[in-house]
Amino acid sequence: MLRNKKVVVVMPAYNAAKTLQSTHAEVLEQEIVDEVIIVDDASHDDTIAIARTLPRTIVHIHEKNLGYGGNQKSCYRLALEHRAKIIIKVHPDYQYTPKLVPLALNFPPRSQVALGNASAGEALLRPASGKVKGKGSSQAAQTSAFLSATWERRGKLLLRAVG
Repeated sequence: MLRNKKVVVVMPAYNAAKTLQSTHAEVLEQEIVDEVIIVDDASHDDTIAIARTLPRTIVHIHEKNLGYGGNQKSCYRLALEHRAKIIIKVHPDYQYTPKLVPLALNFPPRSQVALGNASAGEALLRPASGKVKGKGSSQAAQTSAFLSATWERRGKLLLRAVG
């Protein structure tokens, strides 16, 4: 919990068995995460078996591979269904350290949606005005569009993601 808001880390997983457990452990070490949601995108390794052993974790399995975008949409939908107020995306293959999770909470407080793009090193911020500021990859823009639609349906939802 952060300021009485449920913090959920979402992990879009595909063949992440080698790094899932250590990444998950480092997420929980940050001591601000209430729940982790792992969405497996039809992996061919032991990702699902490992995910099912992890504490404070909800595991959702795609029977058919939906691709990275489809996996992200499932992650955010499930987080909202589980009443998350703050959502942080972490890649389970350790693309970046989960020690960055607390930094995701330091975006400007007036923003309704904040997206950090690890590969572009940029952020998209959706302030209360509804206009996107900043730039990033097309993937970040697509995710921003999805989250914006979610934000508009849910009203004033504090939603933050990194990745």
